[in-house]
Amino acid sequence: MRSIVRFVVALGVAASGLVASPALAQNLDVGAAYQFLHAPEVNYPGGFNVDASLGLSDNFRVVGEYGIARRGGETFGVEGTLTATNYGGGLRIASDTPGWAPYVQIIAGAHEDKINGFSLTTFMLQPGAGITFPLGSSLGIFGQADYRRIFYDDEAGAENDYRFLAGLRFSRR
Repeated sequence: MRSIVRFVVALGVAASGLVASPALAQNLDVGAAYQFLHAPEVNYPGGFNVDASLGLSDNFRVVGEYGIARRGGETFGVEGTLTATNYGGGLRIASDTPGWAPYVQIIAGAHEDKINGFSLTTFMLQPGAGITFPLGSSLGIFGQADYRRIFYDDEAGAENDYRFLAGLRFSRR
């Protein structure tokens, strides 16, 4: 839990530093969302995700994100809390259509599974798409759906997960 708090504090400090710079602040978006993750035979009903993106041009953005999803109870015969954590960075292509803003993105990074002290971190590739509906000049609601491919090094091979987000997006444009 401490690592989550540290990450959120670091993200806040970085975002406030960017907002203090007028040139960069005009191109910064920060999102916070509820996350539902579906893995084969397992649903993670509780989760959240934060992301930040910085505009490179009108339609291209660099994006970074951190998310965590949890499931309590018995999973695969093991009692405990199963936690899936993801972090990574990539590219977002966004439209600036008036009234709504669809986007597609691809994130490369790490996915960590953890239960009862056991932890496994592997490479993930996550393409996705979403749409933001503005509520004002600097606030919007968004929904997003992602496909996550997790590459395990053992006999398990790779896994296909699906993720759904719903949240708020804060913009400085």
